[in-house]
Amino acid sequence: MEADNKTAGGLRGNQAGGASLISLITVLAVFLLSSTYLYLAQADLRMTTRYVQSKQALYLAEAGVELARSQLAIDPDWRPESSYTLGAGSFSLDFGTPNPGVTVLSTGKSGSAVRKLEVIIIPNPSGGWQVASYKEVFN
Repeated sequence: MEADNKTAGGLRGNQAGGASLISLITVLAVFLLSSTYLYLAQADLRMTTRYVQSKQALYLAEAGVELARSQLAIDPDWRPESSYTLGAGSFSLDFGTPNPGVTVLSTGKSGSAVRKLEVIIIPNPSGGWQVASYKEVFN
């Protein structure tokens, strides 16, 4: 008679429902943990991408300053083009009015990141140009 109360899997009828419930809860918990880890991984990737683009934009802005220094050493009347493309981004240069030196506003762009540098460069006795003032501009 005891064999009649068991199902084919060896569990009684009321135990089979409990096992299904536990399995469902376990699958749900694994799904929630997986979703959380996926979200955190994507957020980390976004933060890393923004950090890299920000650094690239800063380096592009510094490249603009160095271009201005080298070109002004060759030709003191040199004026920059509207924009320069370099690697993964671009930079643009604007010159301020010469005081004893030249104020260079260099803007580097990489992806969605933009970094601006305002640098005053002055001629030195050896014929080159040296940095007299360097600051990052935040708008």
